[in-house]
Formats: sequence, structure tokens, C-alpha cells
Amino acid sequence: MMILNAIEGRDVAFADVVGAYLHTHMTEFVAMRITGAEVDILCKLKPEWEEFVTIENGKHVLYVRLNKALYGYVQSALLW
Repeated sequence: MMILNAIEGRDVAFADVVGAYLHTHMTEFVAMRITGAEVDILCKLKPEWEEFVTIENGKHVLYVRLNKALYGYVQSALLW
């Protein structure tokens, strides 16, 4: 597209909205599975979450529900 725009002399502008996904609420139930070292880090930040940690195949696992959109999730882009 950049080459075509240049050949045809088009004016092109880009914009980025900082934190756009942080302002978008999920409209359906989405569960996310977090494993490994990330679980330990999250539990250090929020010790009350330790009761929800399970061990699967020797790894710590934490299941969470997404309330806000997550970058890389298809519905996030559609919602925003």
C-alpha cells in the first residue's frame, strides 16, 4: 500500500490511541489460562489470588476472567 500511495501521490495519516484496549470492556465471557512464572509474579502482587492457583502437570496454573479487552484477542479489535 505504501508504494501505491507514493506512486499515486496520496496523502496518508496514521493515528495511535494510547491504551485503547484498556478502555474497552469485554461483552462475553472470556477465560484466560496463565501458567508458570507469571503465576508466581501475580501471586506476589496479589497474595489473595494464591487460593485460586492449581497445579497441572507440575506447573502452577491460574484461570482468570477478562473484564477488559486484551491486545491480540480478535474480539478486542472488533470491540474497539
